[in-house]
Amino acid sequence: QEAGPMAFDVDKNGDVTALFLPQYAEFFGPDVRLSAVGNQDGDGALTLDTFALDTRALRLNGTAALNSDGWPTLLDVTGDIADPNGTPVLLPSGGGDTRIAGAELDVQYDASAGDALAGRIDITGLDRADVQARALALTLDGTLSGDVNAIGTLNTRIDLAASGLELSDPALARAIGTVVRGGLNIAYTEETPLRLSDIGLSGAAWTLGGNATIDSFSDAFATDFDVSLDTPDLAAFADLAGVALEGAGTLAARGSAALGGFFDVTITGETNDLAIGVAQADALLASTTSLDLAARRDETGTYL
Repeated sequence: QEAGPMAFDVDKNGDVTALFLPQYAEFFGPDVRLSAVGNQDGDGALTLDTFALDTRALRLNGTAALNSDGWPTLLDVTGDIADPNGTPVLLPSGGGDTRIAGAELDVQYDASAGDALAGRIDITGLDRADVQARALALTLDGTLSGDVNAIGTLNTRIDLAASGLELSDPALARAIGTVVRGGLNIAYTEETPLRLSDIGLSGAAWTLGGNATIDSFSDAFATDFDVSLDTPDLAAFADLAGVALEGAGTLAARGSAALGGFFDVTITGETNDLAIGVAQADALLASTTSLDLAARRDETGTYL
């Protein structure tokens, strides 16, 4: 038997700093406020006419609604993170200290007006022990459809732009570069594998592209992939490889992999004017060199 509809009007505030590590006190401040007005129908559909969460450094507010199948029908959410004094904000997160100068969030979707879904996250002044970035931008532009008793689908493009990158590992920093741009298409239909297509990421000396299909947890996240890496300047990877690389090259990998370390992959590649700082080897590797490798691992072992 379904429960009846329930309306709610919540407005709570107080000091929650005792619940978190002392270093996060500046993020939460002495007065955190949570408010929400909405209702839940007997079939489980949820509507938040308004909601807001305010801490010393965070402001998040908007409206939202989910249908009885748990798919969004309305998202109008905005938020930002900034310290009132203009100093970097220490985020309450694990895995080492993460500070940002500021962040902004905007997500928009209204099923009554169509299936368009749009979102954006902008972060400035990212500062971690292993990486720093002057600016990060993540944009989402696509469609969402999740009608009750229908098969839900999500089709969207996600684009990333990162500038002013500084990695603590000098070899990795030289390989990745200070600017990374790119994106991918995401297609998801309920009870079918997640499809990633038109993957494209690039730095100063490399371009990564390809497609992938990822199955569910019940299928051990079985993944089919077809990816390639192209670099016109292998010298950028010299420190990472530990040899005096020169030349240009491409590398492609196609196959499948799953939890448990099982894989079946074919790797092909080609280099032009490859050099590794060893005179005898460089003479053999001059001009064009090709690579063709097949490898497989299953319950019985690893095979090349």
